[in-house]
Amino acid sequence: MHELIEVPAAHLAGEALAWAVGEIEGVELSLDGPRDYLTDWRVYYRRGGQVVSRIERYNPQEDWALGGPLADRHCKSFGHNKHIGADGEWRTFAYKDGPLLMRLAGGDSILVALCRAIVLLHRGETVQVPKVLVGGGL
Repeated sequence: MHELIEVPAAHLAGEALAWAVGEIEGVELSLDGPRDYLTDWRVYYRRGGQVVSRIERYNPQEDWALGGPLADRHCKSFGHNKHIGADGEWRTFAYKDGPLLMRLAGGDSILVALCRAIVLLHRGETVQVPKVLVGGGL
């Protein structure tokens, strides 16, 4: 088991963001770290059924096949726009029923902004992720 560290949800990126989203999704996640050709830790999940399955990267913040359906599952309504400010970030908002009805998040891409908004919506301002996934930027 890897040591967990608490980080601001709005600053999650890369594999740490993938981990947080996977936890919300209820996906059984695993980590594989630096060895051979891998230079960083990565998040993986088992894809498939009971008879045939395979281990694949879990990266909804980069892969539309994984990230796109999140809007349907976690948002009653969804929208995004390209912020015209100096940072040029995408802004995404997500709605749901419950005490926290809307969360807004930004990111370098629509998927990053969407994943951050979903984490903020379901976990709040901070989230715990494996320490090995947190780069120097958080």
